[in-house]
Amino acid sequence: MLPLPPHPKLEMLESGDAGQPEFRYPARIIDETRYESARWWRNLNRVMSIVGLLIIGAIVALVVVGFQQGWVIRA
Repeated sequence: MLPLPPHPKLEMLESGDAGQPEFRYPARIIDETRYESARWWRNLNRVMSIVGLLIIGAIVALVVVGFQQGWVIRA
């Protein structure tokens, strides 16, 4: 799993530029956007992996119940 890019706000505070307006540093705005985007996609992937596991579990449960109750089509 790839690490998130460094959080630009924390870097800005450590460098002492927190009092400067952000429009002077367009690279920081791009870094902030990149960080927030990576964080959003990572959270979405975590949620979707849980949803995927639930769907797979439901399919397996239906197959097991189907075989136990004789839902098999016999040719």
